[in-house]
Amino acid sequence: MTLNKITTLEQLIYNLNLGAGYSGYKNLINQIQLNPKELNELCDWMSQKHMRIGIYDTPSLEAIITYWKPGHASPIHNYNFQQGWIKVLQGSLELEYFDITEGVKDLELLDAQTITTGNFTYLNDSLGFHRFKNSGTEETIAIHIYADKITEWSVFDENTGEIKTVDTSYDKVIE
Repeated sequence: MTLNKITTLEQLIYNLNLGAGYSGYKNLINQIQLNPKELNELCDWMSQKHMRIGIYDTPSLEAIITYWKPGHASPIHNYNFQQGWIKVLQGSLELEYFDITEGVKDLELLDAQTITTGNFTYLNDSLGFHRFKNSGTEETIAIHIYADKITEWSVFDENTGEIKTVDTSYDKVIE
């Protein structure tokens, strides 16, 4: 089944309500072509380097828009073996996977990939802890769709080697 292009948040929410369908979320995320200029209206770039905006929130599925200023990176984290799909709508994001040992500051970079405008990747936490970062020169906007709502993260503290559990939150929610 071929989906029409998804160009508005309303169309995206409608399609998310329909579920994965026979071809799964990979086909759905491939059809997303939201206009970054319109999405910029959701964000306050002046006050933050990174924002998480909730656009769809159920116990079995979560969708968020993320905004990244150049040079900003998330902490190294995982979501307790959740899976997700991430599509970059503007700019680029680098996704790094790490092998870590709790209590040890040293960590090993296992793999890295760059996701550029219009492209997406599948994320499965069984691959290890990860970090997103905007290593480009322009602001980046991405959409993340997660199977099962993510309520907490395991975050690796690079200074102490500790792994802490942190509740997730949104900077803004679109109702």
